[in-house]
Amino acid sequence: MATRNELINEIMRKQQFCFLRILIILLLFGCEKKSDLPLIDYQLSMASVKTTGNMLITSTGRISRTWQLTDSGLKTISMENLESGEVYSNSESQVLCDWSYNGLINDYSKAKLISLSATQSNDEGFTSEHIEVVAEFEYPAVETFVKYVIWVYPDASGIRTQLFIKGNGSKYIRESDLPKREDVQFNLVQGHLKSNYRASAFADLPVAAATEDQEQVEYHIRNLDASKKYKLGFTWWDFEGSGIHQNVWITSVDGEKKHLVFADEKLPNFKLDNESFEMKLANLPNDVLMDGSFRLIFEKTKGDKAVVSEIFVYEQAGEDKRINNGQEERINVLRQLAPPKTNLVGYVDCGVPISGEKLIPTGRVDFIPFRPEETKVKFIGYFNDTQHRNKPETPLSKEEGLEYNNEAIQNNWSSVVCIEKNASGVVVVKESHKCANQYGVDTGDFEINENGIENTGTSLFPNDIKSDEYSWCWASWSILFEGGQDEMELAIKEFDRYRFPIDESRDIYIQANTWGSDRGRNASKEENVLVELESQKDLGIDIQQIDDGWQAVSIRHSDSQKEKEGSNDWYVRKDWYPDGWENVVTKSEETGVKLGLWGAAQPITLEALKWNYDNGGFVTYKLDFADLGTHQQMDELIGKVREFIKYTNHRVRVNWDLTENAPRYGYYWAKEYGCVYLENRKPKVPQNAIYVPSLVLRDIWQLSKYTNVNRFQTSIQNIDMVDKERSDAYLYNHPYSVAIGLVGTPLFFQETHFYSKSAKDEIRPVLENYKEHRKSMFNQYVFPIGDEPNNNSWTGFQWIDSTKRSGYLMIFRELNNQEGEMSIALRFIKNKKLEITNLIDGSSNEIQVDAQGKYTLTINHPADYRFLMYRILD
Repeated sequence: MATRNELINEIMRKQQFCFLRILIILLLFGCEKKSDLPLIDYQLSMASVKTTGNMLITSTGRISRTWQLTDSGLKTISMENLESGEVYSNSESQVLCDWSYNGLINDYSKAKLISLSATQSNDEGFTSEHIEVVAEFEYPAVETFVKYVIWVYPDASGIRTQLFIKGNGSKYIRESDLPKREDVQFNLVQGHLKSNYRASAFADLPVAAATEDQEQVEYHIRNLDASKKYKLGFTWWDFEGSGIHQNVWITSVDGEKKHLVFADEKLPNFKLDNESFEMKLANLPNDVLMDGSFRLIFEKTKGDKAVVSEIFVYEQAGEDKRINNGQEERINVLRQLAPPKTNLVGYVDCGVPISGEKLIPTGRVDFIPFRPEETKVKFIGYFNDTQHRNKPETPLSKEEGLEYNNEAIQNNWSSVVCIEKNASGVVVVKESHKCANQYGVDTGDFEINENGIENTGTSLFPNDIKSDEYSWCWASWSILFEGGQDEMELAIKEFDRYRFPIDESRDIYIQANTWGSDRGRNASKEENVLVELESQKDLGIDIQQIDDGWQAVSIRHSDSQKEKEGSNDWYVRKDWYPDGWENVVTKSEETGVKLGLWGAAQPITLEALKWNYDNGGFVTYKLDFADLGTHQQMDELIGKVREFIKYTNHRVRVNWDLTENAPRYGYYWAKEYGCVYLENRKPKVPQNAIYVPSLVLRDIWQLSKYTNVNRFQTSIQNIDMVDKERSDAYLYNHPYSVAIGLVGTPLFFQETHFYSKSAKDEIRPVLENYKEHRKSMFNQYVFPIGDEPNNNSWTGFQWIDSTKRSGYLMIFRELNNQEGEMSIALRFIKNKKLEITNLIDGSSNEIQVDAQGKYTLTINHPADYRFLMYRILD
């Protein structure tokens, strides 16, 4: 085996060869020579950055990317896979600069290079060591400055770029087709749109159109302020006279807070009452607005369907907002009908498609040149709102494959695009909070055209650009791969690991959270936490996280009880914790189980985070109910968390909650601060989040395809407590349900002292076995194998190490599968002899993997699994 010095020498030889090839490409481009760049020749292990003339050449040792200085900025002219020699370039590209901003900076804007530098960095400890290249430009004609930052990680499969903008450029943008949404926004969750043409013939009312459903209609209503008061209004009609009665529920986004505002209300019969138009009004309870949104549910109690025609929101002591939905005439009528001292701030005509804010990207943040002829295009994204994606028909991931046919392709829902030809290609990843069902803040599009790949969406609307301080844009990853689908997935995961590295002391843990046993805030009382710490010590759990209820803000209705310590209420409540955190800290030290804490992401202040850390020593912080609908909200929250982690000297981690549809964190952003809390899965309530083993397994299986799944918390529930009418969890066994959660960062979303003694006896050895291997598992890459889980499959996961010569297997035979033996294709392994060790019983044997990588194994009973370790022998 080659020594490290020999490997580095080989890399440098390839880089020198690459440099000569780039010079040849430049001659082919025939580019007019611009002013020379400052001289740079910087190396960090296998990575290097150098300039020659007007060329900036970066290399990780595995791939290279080259920019040319133009009158407009920097433009990428090539990317090269140094291992295969594949070059991606396009001498006919019309793009003159990798970035743009609509109405301000384009390919023909005149730029002046101010500075160019290369230094070693780790972003204050939040990422892996890399070379940071910073190029700063001025655009004098529009008083705008751009800082372009390139991160070059040694031995990485890709390169990260990010744009920063400042200046007075907003005053030069004469027309902006990107208005910020000010009014309340309505997202239809359940129901379908229908216009009743017969009713329309008798009355000129928008209520002739409606949203209908056989059981219930549900809307998710966003962009409100929890500190303000609102009145909710709606109209409805029983068009057919079938005797419709409905309940009207207002709930928090997670369903935990629930109010019945109208009970068994009879709808007006259109045939009899069409002359007497009536709108229903109700006060909107503020306790449902933790994240600035709520859910409105129309539930049929009698009749043939649930129905609603219009929904509108009035704000007390507010100002009229520009309403983006509905007809102007109708909006004016509703303004006139506003209750005293209120103003209309939201409206939706439920019979027409909702016209959301214009999804027009503000600009371009990255560009990769290539000639797209005869290439396959794949778009990849993940859904948030996992709270309401707990059915077989609601997958976690979305993929779309296309063939490029010389016409531009645009996509605004994906976070990843892959361009492939002959099993090699380019992957571009948006480092943003975009989800397949949540556009977020100016997360833009991917556009594939005759020039190459354009990644658009800056996160900055014109009024977000500051005159004296740079504001960040969404970053972009450009990744190369060779060898087909497996290698493409691996390349994404490898780069993701460089960007969001694993720290063994902070990122490897098993956590339990008090909320998930359906007892709500009562589970966070001191006496219960003390019991839980003992229970978790017995099981072998590392961290007990105290969820909602511990904070003084939870009893703000009683000022006489509230403990005022500082400028806000996010301090421990003294009626439940008379001695503050002292007793749970003492018990934590006795048991060796560390402590974690829940908080509302935006209301909890930096000072409160520091106070609770100093007094409780919490190591994980679940930040919930975020609504990051503006650049300012994102900047403030991320800035607060970053400062807090630095305050603790990087001893703490955050658990980002993305369970709702509000713009939050997504799947490729902010994971340098911790991991993602993926989904609520509970025993009985709310019904939409009940634990179903096959659906949890499916979500993790889909998640593991294009992300590093150990950056996500994967749920474990007490199957003995799960509703037997709505879930088949009781037909499984405890080791199986626990094993599902061991694929990511294991989360016992429950109070573990409710486990029976026999259940604990079954679980304890599973965790002991896992903990022997988890450090090695966390340093490997996880891939889905077998069939997608559907309660009938043989399915599972494969871990591979960096050499691809050893790893782990977790194989599941699902409940309804009737086959005791199955062949499953392994990743990266073909025609090899393997040593397989059963980590449950310690047995070992040698097997031969065939040309398709298939490995045949036996599991005698359904609802059972195998935890295996493998090693390639030849």
